[in-house]
Amino acid sequence: MALTKPQAAFRDALAPKPRCTSCCAAPMGTSCALPEIDEELLRLRFTGKGLRFLSQDEDLVVAEADTGLLIRMIGEFGPGPARVAVSALMVKVHDGEDPGDEALQWLAANRDAWPEDAAETGLGRKLLARIAERGPG
Repeated sequence: MALTKPQAAFRDALAPKPRCTSCCAAPMGTSCALPEIDEELLRLRFTGKGLRFLSQDEDLVVAEADTGLLIRMIGEFGPGPARVAVSALMVKVHDGEDPGDEALQWLAANRDAWPEDAAETGLGRKLLARIAERGPG
């Protein structure tokens, strides 16, 4: 069964759950590759009720998206609805990726948008150190 891009991205919420062909019992598990996280999927995520890329580690999946796109989406939807994008930017820093001056400046100026207690975590401390290295925007 072929899934659409949104069904593959939000498979827990949108993908059809096939039943066993022998006994028609409970839905069988499905497996598929997660599509590239792009603007279309981020818009669906931030506007769709109950849509999540994964039930766990969603920020890791979203961190694969382009940094500029994440900044635009946060700007458009606000840091509340786009909190997973804020977390994804933090993951990029943690993974040693240089998210660029724009992302670091946004994160420095919007610490209230960080996930709760993030500044006290290893990730938050690493991010604060990177921001300090760059100096004021």
